[in-house]
Amino acid sequence: MNGILIPYIKKDIDTISIPHELYRKLYLFFCYLTMWSLIFTFSIIYLTKKGYKFPAFIWRSAFSLTITSSICGTYVAYSKTDKFIEKYKIPKLLIYFSDFITHIVPFFVILSYRKFMINNSLPKTNNLFFKMLGFNTLFISSYFILFGDYLYPINTFNLIGGYSFVNLLLTAYFSKV
Repeated sequence: MNGILIPYIKKDIDTISIPHELYRKLYLFFCYLTMWSLIFTFSIIYLTKKGYKFPAFIWRSAFSLTITSSICGTYVAYSKTDKFIEKYKIPKLLIYFSDFITHIVPFFVILSYRKFMINNSLPKTNNLFFKMLGFNTLFISSYFILFGDYLYPINTFNLIGGYSFVNLLLTAYFSKV
């Protein structure tokens, strides 16, 4: 499944392993769902620190999306390392290093900010779970419309199904916190 933007970045994706052009292709790092989730979540944290109050479903959705990306991203990085190496022709160490920086560290950072966000957001409202579920579905759907599953060396059913299941569990968890 190709997304709308894949034809424009496909050449860069297919030639990411050329070392002298790597700096120019670092923008591809921001094409992954994990980075979308991280940018969204860290924006919410930053704006909350600046004094803005967000509805409970916004920050809880951001946290559930980021932790879902962390868990699923780490799983895919370690279980499909060989397929990543084959697809992108990059060293295994780069996969492990980027996984640590983009999945494992944010997982613990987000968990450490949970109490801060509870104390600094607007109170819970009715139907919080359904608001979060709707927001997360729109967020994830917009990503897949733009990028599809081309970036991932895993079939579409497993990618979307696994991500959706983990996100459903975390949405339920964060709606109760």
